[in-house]
Amino acid sequence: MPDRQKILKIVVFFLCALLSGVLYFFSTGVEGIRPMVWIAPVPVLVYSINGSRPFTIVCAFIAYFIGNLNLVPYLVKVTPLLVIIIYFILVSSVFALTIAGFRYASRKYNNIIPAIFFASAWTSWEFLLSLVSPHGTAFSIAYTQSDFLPFLQLASVTGLWGLIFFLLFVPASAVMVWHCRDNVFESLKIAFIPMVLFFIIFYFGFIRLHQYAHERTIHTGLAASDTSTRYFATKEKDKAIAVIRAYQKRIDLLAYEGAEIIVLPEKLIGVTSEYTKEITGLLKQSAKKNRVYLVAGLNVSREEGDRNLALVVSPQGTILCDYDKRYFIPGAERGYIRGSTPGLFELNDIKSGIQICKDMDFPRWSNKYSRAGARIMFVPAWDFTVDAWLHSRMAVMRAVENGFSLVRCAQQGYLSIIDFRGKVIAETSTTGKPDALLEGYIFPGPGHTFYSRTGNWFAWMNLAFIIIILAYPKVYIVLFKRRATG
Repeated sequence: MPDRQKILKIVVFFLCALLSGVLYFFSTGVEGIRPMVWIAPVPVLVYSINGSRPFTIVCAFIAYFIGNLNLVPYLVKVTPLLVIIIYFILVSSVFALTIAGFRYASRKYNNIIPAIFFASAWTSWEFLLSLVSPHGTAFSIAYTQSDFLPFLQLASVTGLWGLIFFLLFVPASAVMVWHCRDNVFESLKIAFIPMVLFFIIFYFGFIRLHQYAHERTIHTGLAASDTSTRYFATKEKDKAIAVIRAYQKRIDLLAYEGAEIIVLPEKLIGVTSEYTKEITGLLKQSAKKNRVYLVAGLNVSREEGDRNLALVVSPQGTILCDYDKRYFIPGAERGYIRGSTPGLFELNDIKSGIQICKDMDFPRWSNKYSRAGARIMFVPAWDFTVDAWLHSRMAVMRAVENGFSLVRCAQQGYLSIIDFRGKVIAETSTTGKPDALLEGYIFPGPGHTFYSRTGNWFAWMNLAFIIIILAYPKVYIVLFKRRATG
């Protein structure tokens, strides 16, 4: 082979790896240009069709490894470096194998099957990872589409798994159309399927976005202050009471504006058994004085085990719900008692729920609330500033999946009021604000969706497809006898 051809192949190899890597780098992670994720896999998919298997695997590995580097500034704050490296190698290896699977299928079949295989393989991987990961569905590519509302409505039917599938199915289908460009009829057949599916998805999305609630709205208030986060684990009574009294003033302001329920952040103050009654007493006093429901997150230190809890106080000053956080940050939140029961309460005869921050990273936990009929979810939270958008949008996905509206109050993050379709009704950042306040109106969601009733059916369907293909390769021949030519 002439040297010029070898050089050209090397250039194409690195160009495809770098281009996909850069596209993933700037479209995924905690922030980015989200529409770019739709085309991110195209360069490595195109390379795989004519590239050798070893070079295809290496090309895809490099691309996804580069793409994941956008997470380093965030992950080094919460995760050991060795764990980060292992994670990057693992996910990049899986991506490389899915690309290799696409390459194999594209050489056997001039139809839509390679695109389905590629999308199903990655969807199955993210689903299986979510079942064992202590971070649930964190960093799923589905969250990049949380502001793309017509497409986001698909989550109410398939969960986030449908979004993952179509984010990969579309670019892979486009590559197969290009691959079969010499056969116009075959190319049109391949293009027809994603075009029809997307018409259906967007038609459904626009219809759902124009659903209107006919019940009365709830006037909601949120308050947070990043300046007092340093006292989240204090055991000094005077400091704890000072923080609560500062929050009492914020509660008064929001109540004066007409708020019926006020939500405060996660771990807004450290509490010990010595002064627990005084802190809860002050919260009850504010609720009763202003005739409001009050949701507040406390960090309680006890000999028998710490509690990251959220209280719901009624306008009469009684505690309606005492909820323990279910999911914790590995390492950073050791020693806490894990909650085992969803937090549910009645808000003016509307079934409502309460979760705390990371709980909403796990679809199966939110699904329990939907099955119990929760129509509004109140979420005290604490983010890390840099992940403010991403973590708030992970919670938005749970709202769309399960048909409940969402009120999320995060220190070092966003104060958000979002309806069951993922529409942002009101939102503000706490960054640079000693007192971040937000108030707005929320209406209850339906409290159920097709997804909340049927569970992860779409994810299991993808997994079954991949298992059948891997375990019984002859199924390809039985179902799809038309093989690729050349």
